Amino acid sequence: MQAKILLLAGLLLVLMAPEAHPSKDSDLLKGLTGLWVLVERVKPDLERDGVTKAQLTTRVQIKLRQAGIKVLDVDELEKMPIKEGLKIASAPALYLDVDSIKIKDSPLYAYSLSLEVLETVILKRDKKIEVLAGTWKQKAMGYCGVERLRSVYDGVDDMVNMFINDYLAANPK
Repeated sequence: MQAKILLLAGLLLVLMAPEAHPSKDSDLLKGLTGLWVLVERVKPDLERDGVTKAQLTTRVQIKLRQAGIKVLDVDELEKMPIKEGLKIASAPALYLDVDSIKIKDSPLYAYSLSLEVLETVILKRDKKIEVLAGTWKQKAMGYCGVERLRSVYDGVDDMVNMFINDYLAANPK
């Protein structure tokens, strides 16, 4: 059993080293005046071990506000129309998805992070069709032991910093 865990940990070291790719096109963020933060899918075992949806949401919101990016609050969202078929407010969202796997009988986690700007777009081929689409995206993945789950927060911070840099490049003050 120990050999399987060591082999799996070795594979994770090679295959899932923390990685994030810089955005190539910050122009997609030009004219974006504010957004709301939506954090999804934090698995119960990850929450139990200390990475919570609430902490992630607050962390992202604070970083955006510190950079001078307007973060829409609940009151502002409630005033916005819900687009038929989209089921979320029509304002752009900075969407964070955290997926994780805790390796059975081990203190190891593998995780993937995705940070994306989601907004309503109109199809060029048919202007009557509005859909929710990602207009900016970053992904990262990594691995760590329970005692180093801070690396999940660090990965999120890195991606949020990339977003902030792209946002500020597209929207200079």
